[in-house]
Amino acid sequence: MTLQQLQQDLEAQGVELWEEQGRLRYRAPAGVMDEGRLEQLREHKDALLQQLMAPVMPTVSADLAARSEPFPLTDVQAAYLMGRTQAFSYGGVACHGYLEFELRELDPARLEQAWNHLIARHDMLRAVVLEDGYQKILPQVPHYVIARHDLREDGGRALAALRERMEIRQASPQQWPLIELCVSQGREHARLHLSVDLLVCDY
Repeated sequence: MTLQQLQQDLEAQGVELWEEQGRLRYRAPAGVMDEGRLEQLREHKDALLQQLMAPVMPTVSADLAARSEPFPLTDVQAAYLMGRTQAFSYGGVACHGYLEFELRELDPARLEQAWNHLIARHDMLRAVVLEDGYQKILPQVPHYVIARHDLREDGGRALAALRERMEIRQASPQQWPLIELCVSQGREHARLHLSVDLLVCDY
């Protein structure tokens, strides 16, 4: 008899098993624990104890029907949101990240297609934060068009202006998208510019 078969048999017979100070204990109706079941219990004792001593993890399942319903912010998100206000000294600042990737070759059309696939797949790329302090996943959003900047004839001023705008960008939490991408093409390199509002990013 396998361990699984033994467990099913004991459960069907109303037998309860538990671990007590490293020992296997049981409670059973009278006459149930005959010599055959006791022998199976001794044979599988170590495996049963291992199962009984393992921490019980809660079962979590997705509530797909409520996927687009507002839900609370985490403590970190709430702190980020409060920091955007003038309620504190040195407030009025959004937690924000700016990244720039320099690439020899970059296909903006393929990048745009890939980014829109990610938006469709990952809920937090469609998230907004409502005025009442809850967040919401938008079930559908418009196609994200990645802006393209041709800077091959620029002396550097346009690139500096683009960087400055992306570095200090402060998106409205209620308005999608909270992450902005754009592409610039220089004479030798292409650049991917990425502005991320950390409200939707577990940094």
